[in-house]
Amino acid sequence: MATWFSVKRLVSLAIATLILAGATHTSTARASDPYCPPGYVLKKVTSYETVVSYETRTEAYKVCVTKYDYYGQPYQTYEVRYRTVQVPVKKQVAVVKYVRVPVY
Repeated sequence: MATWFSVKRLVSLAIATLILAGATHTSTARASDPYCPPGYVLKKVTSYETVVSYETRTEAYKVCVTKYDYYGQPYQTYEVRYRTVQVPVKKQVAVVKYVRVPVY
């Protein structure tokens, strides 16, 4: 009659447990592991580009108009009127790029 706690069964369970524990163990980096440095370094490079943007400005201009006095007589005069215009403006904008530089 076989017993549930036989020596043969305990040894086989112990071996199976060790095999499963070794298979599921993940390796972590240790201080004794060799270090492989990357083959490049990222260098920050700032360049400037010219960009055209548009600004809205208010501009005054004169117009010659005909008006009438109290007696109905016409006369000409200048009126100042205002209009909004969009004016192109060139600006320098800083552009930051990261470039790979090889390490020797």
